[in-house]
Amino acid sequence: MNFSETDFLITLSTFIILIVVLMMVLIYGVFIKKKSELLLSQQKKEAIFEQELAISQVEIKEQTL
Repeated sequence: MNFSETDFLITLSTFIILIVVLMMVLIYGVFIKKKSELLLSQQKKEAIFEQELAISQVEIKEQTL
């Protein structure tokens, strides 16, 4: 089977488009993973802060009594 130049260009452009789409999906997946890790980290830090704040408030109340 003899491919013409047009067939070759169509095949090549199809592969390039598929590769670009695949790269976009992979980059999006990495972005979502990093975003969820960041949000989880922020939630942990906020929980620790709230806990420390509660402890500090109790200590202040004990000192004033």
